[in-house]
Amino acid sequence: MWQLSDSSNFDEFLKAAGVSYMKRKLALGLKPVQSWERKGGVWQFTVQAPWGLKVEAFPIGVTLHCGLLSASGGDF
Repeated sequence: MWQLSDSSNFDEFLKAAGVSYMKRKLALGLKPVQSWERKGGVWQFTVQAPWGLKVEAFPIGVTLHCGLLSASGGDF
């Protein structure tokens, strides 16, 4: 498991995503716990934060597009 210790430009990212000032300030103070686990042909990513548990699964060997664009206009 990993615990977030530092992030860069997160406020700018949230601002560009349209997150309000108050929600950005709250988000900047959070340190979610993250874990990755390989289950068969899938990577499972789990984030435990004060607002709840989020679980995502990604098939191994398959390119996924999240729909978000970087500041330069490319996919994340």
